[in-house]
Amino acid sequence: MAIWDAGLAQARELWARLTTAQRITLVGVTALITALLVTLALWAGAPEYSLLFSRLSQEDAYQVVEKLKAEGVPYRLESGGTTVLVPSDRVYEVRLQLAGEGIPQGGTVGFEIFDRTSFGMTDFAQRVNYARALEGELTRTIRHMDGVRGARVHLVLPEKKLFETEQEPASASVVLDLVPGRQLTAKQVRGVVYLVASSVEGLPPDRVTVVDTKGNVLYRESGEEPGLLAASQLEYKRAFEKDLERRVRDLLERVVGQGAAVVQVAAEFDFSKVEETAETFDPEAVAVRSEERVTESSTGPPGPAGVPGVASNVGQGQPAQAGAAGSSSSRETETVNYEVSKKVTRVEKGPGTLRKISVAV
Repeated sequence: MAIWDAGLAQARELWARLTTAQRITLVGVTALITALLVTLALWAGAPEYSLLFSRLSQEDAYQVVEKLKAEGVPYRLESGGTTVLVPSDRVYEVRLQLAGEGIPQGGTVGFEIFDRTSFGMTDFAQRVNYARALEGELTRTIRHMDGVRGARVHLVLPEKKLFETEQEPASASVVLDLVPGRQLTAKQVRGVVYLVASSVEGLPPDRVTVVDTKGNVLYRESGEEPGLLAASQLEYKRAFEKDLERRVRDLLERVVGQGAAVVQVAAEFDFSKVEETAETFDPEAVAVRSEERVTESSTGPPGPAGVPGVASNVGQGQPAQAGAAGSSSSRETETVNYEVSKKVTRVEKGPGTLRKISVAV
């Protein structure tokens, strides 16, 4: 007790010696150290948060947050509410629990929409729900493909007609959100097309269009077999860019060193198919198109002629006059048609003309 009193007395004596500025500084430093110690204690005691879900839609984020609140699980929201964090020791537990309840749904609904169907629903509402459910199921399937981060499927399902000849075909559009740095091959794109076409009644593959979120057409009706030309164009473009990137990178690495050069090439091609027809006329060179020649010649008097019968065969008693003049006839016709020489040239320019190229080093 004496030691405590002595220490307290020394502290008072020291405090009395300090100036006002020194006292303010001492109080501020003491408060800062105390706040720092409290912050460190809270930080050390707070749980470490890990990623539960990211890139959620607003509907999915709302469902996840409501479920976490109901279960009493602490959480954090980041990236404008599209990313949800939970304590690291509960990530897998919460994720499995939400997956068992079908959360998140990826912003889409599947055939579970018919679990809440009412008896008073009209035929039109049922058709709309069927289209939504089919779009949702296809979207979920496509999202599981390698290299695909997200997808949207839009279907146009015409109303059933009484006669098959009057039935209009269905159509579909698929929007793919690819993983950064990843590109789908032509085989994968065709797989998406035939997956959609096989899942929708009355939908031929040539009525399916596939684009990515950058607006690049990955598949469309074109060429002899629908869609294959667009896919081959994409492969040709990528192969050209990769080959040029490799060649430029090899040249740069000789100067800057192995692995020290990064090259990106973007090429723009014109895949239009052009056919030109040219006709050339040469007036100096002529050819016979048609020819007609008629020649007639006749000499001497005509033979006797008359009405058959006795009167015409009995002489009239008049002697023939000597020295009668002879007759002669001639006709000659010649027609020649000439054709001016004409040369027809047809030039067909195949697709794949390089229009623009950009190289970034």
